[in-house]
Amino acid sequence: AFNNKAAYTISHVSKGTIIKFAYPVYLHDEFYGVIRFTADYSALFTHNEQLLQHFRVLTMALFFGVFCIALLLTQQIIKPLRQLTIATKQLANRTFDNVILKPSSDEVGQLALQFSKMQKEINTYISQIEAEKEKVIKLEKERLTLFQNVTHELKTPIALIQGYAEGLYDNINEDQESRNFYCEVIIDEANKMNTMVKK
Repeated sequence: AFNNKAAYTISHVSKGTIIKFAYPVYLHDEFYGVIRFTADYSALFTHNEQLLQHFRVLTMALFFGVFCIALLLTQQIIKPLRQLTIATKQLANRTFDNVILKPSSDEVGQLALQFSKMQKEINTYISQIEAEKEKVIKLEKERLTLFQNVTHELKTPIALIQGYAEGLYDNINEDQESRNFYCEVIIDEANKMNTMVKK
């Protein structure tokens, strides 16, 4: 207080807290002295300490509450994302079974809904492709059977035509009647092959 400023000193004693105040006194800019007084602020400091303790407890409770709410909200977001991740991995591994994703109105729910639609469409396309594949396999078997049948059916006429043509070429029979017979057999067998090809 002697430096033209108010001052105070805090003393902690066994029964509480005492504060000593000192105020300079001026009258018409003339220094007259210092007023000193001492007061017991133990109750005020105890009350402030209790308020600080309550504030700490309240802060910790609020932090814990916010943490729990954040954890719940995070789980609400992460759980559908995990399901979506599992479904995506199954799709990547060509497992096209429908994974049931819980619908919700947020962005993750919309993503899950679109993913489910895509998965159903892929299942539909795969079913269609499998059906078409079966048809192609069946047609290929029928084509092979037809080819084998036609080959078998053509062997006899070709063998006859070849044999009679070689007989004509080698002049096995010199009479005209035998040659005409050979030619008729060749023409008849060629007509049979032509009829089979047109079927």
